[in-house]
Amino acid sequence: MKRCAFCPTEPNKLTGEHIWDDWLNRELPTKHYKARHRPSLGGPTYEWTATELQQTVKAVCAECNSTWMSRLSDSFRNGFRHPLLNGSRFCILPSGLALLSAYVFLKAAAVDYVYPDVEPFFTRAERENFRLSLAIPSYVQGCETAIYGYT
Repeated sequence: MKRCAFCPTEPNKLTGEHIWDDWLNRELPTKHYKARHRPSLGGPTYEWTATELQQTVKAVCAECNSTWMSRLSDSFRNGFRHPLLNGSRFCILPSGLALLSAYVFLKAAAVDYVYPDVEPFFTRAERENFRLSLAIPSYVQGCETAIYGYT
């Protein structure tokens, strides 16, 4: 069994991390989405039509998923809900840029971790450091490395 992507825990069962947070399904109008999945980098791509954004990856333990990851997702929803759902114009301050960067890094690192036939791009040390500090690796361009006022 794989360890959690973000902590050293070897759980009995990894939980599914939503690639698109489930709150979007509750707030978006019902429509049809084109979903695409490639289970391995060299394998075929599967496509289908879905009415909800339900893709998950088994990458994290229940504790990470229900604590710091949940807080980060809640902060992202609170800060970006209206622009995402309404298409309203907004200005991103440095703290908002840091929050957006951390949220995107969380999703990217979780998806990157689950590919079975390649080593993850982000190292275990980088992912565990992110869990502790929300610091994104310094070589990732265009992001702030700390979330100010994040609770």
